[in-house]
Amino acid sequence: MFGDAELSVEASRAHFAVAYGFRNLAGPEDIDLSATVRVGMWVTPSAWGYERGGIGPTLALHAGRAFPNGFATADVRASSRITPGGLDSGTVTAASVLMWQPVLRHSVVVGTFGGLEHRARPDDEFDLGLTFGPRGFPLHAFTGNRAFFTTAEYRWVAVPELAGLAAMALATFVDYGGAWYSGSPVRAGADAGAGIRFGSTRSSSGKGATRIDVARRFADGVFPAEWVVAVGTGLPFDRRH
Repeated sequence: MFGDAELSVEASRAHFAVAYGFRNLAGPEDIDLSATVRVGMWVTPSAWGYERGGIGPTLALHAGRAFPNGFATADVRASSRITPGGLDSGTVTAASVLMWQPVLRHSVVVGTFGGLEHRARPDDEFDLGLTFGPRGFPLHAFTGNRAFFTTAEYRWVAVPELAGLAAMALATFVDYGGAWYSGSPVRAGADAGAGIRFGSTRSSSGKGATRIDVARRFADGVFPAEWVVAVGTGLPFDRRH
C-alpha cells in the first residue's frame, strides 16, 4: 500500500465559448477557453510505503482562443517525483484541439497529442488504439513511454433532428500516431476512412456522440493492411488525465 498528499494552487481567468457540433452534434456546448495555471506539490514520505521519501512537483496549463467560426485550445501537463537520489519518475504531455466551421452544419476538427514518461507505473504507460489513438488498430496496439497522435475529421450534420431524439452526421477522417519505449524503434500506424455519427438532442453539454467508422488500416509491420469497423463514443483524441 502507498499513500501521498498534494497541495495545489490554481489561478484562472474564466472565458467560455459556445460551439455547435463538436463532441455532440445537437445543441450548444460550452467550450472552456480560460487561461488557467495550476501548480502543486505531492508529498510521498517513506513512512507511507515508498522505498525512499520524495516530493512531486506538478504543473498544468490550459488556454484557448475563439476566432470567427471556430476555436482552438492547448494543454500542457507535467508531473514528477524527486528523491534524494534524483528524478524517480515523471510525465510530460501536451495536447491541442482546433475546430473550424466554414459553413453551417459543416466542421473540421483537428486534435494532436504528444507525451514522454520516465519510469512510469507498469499500468500507466501510454496506450493507443481504437478508443484513443488510430481507430483502425485494436486496443493496446501501441504502448510505451513515448507517444504521439494526430487526427483530422470533417463532418457534415446531414440530419439536425431525427425523431426529436438525435442528430446524424457523416464524417471522413485520417489518423496517425503510435507509442513505443525509449531505446526501441518508433512504432506508429495510420488509417483513413468514413463513418456516421449520432448525437443525442437530450444529453448534457459535452457528451460525446456515438461513432461508427469504416477505416482502412495501413500496414505497420505488425498489423496487416485491412478494412476495419470501429465503434466508439466521443473523439479519438479524448484522453483521461
